[in-house]
Amino acid sequence: MNSPSPAVTRAVSGSKAVLNSRMLVNALSKELGVPKKKVRAILAGLAEATGIALKQGKSVQITGIGTLRVRSVPVAPGSKEMSDVKRIALTAARQLKATALEP
Repeated sequence: MNSPSPAVTRAVSGSKAVLNSRMLVNALSKELGVPKKKVRAILAGLAEATGIALKQGKSVQITGIGTLRVRSVPVAPGSKEMSDVKRIALTAARQLKATALEP
């Protein structure tokens, strides 16, 4: 597995408990030498394409991250909901699990 770049390491090593889109855009822009505006556009396009594919009932596989799919969750007895509830599920890729869960 490749070691993370210094820019990415700094972005995720901050004091915040969440890696937000601004931090991600800054790190990717610096690492790839691409303007932040282009990085934002790429991430927006990824989110839009993913949403459209999920809406069409397709699963979305992103190498190194995992597979996203829409799942129906049965309604709990006594709930006000009349039909199954749809949820987006992520099955994490081995690479993501290894990176996130390594000691």
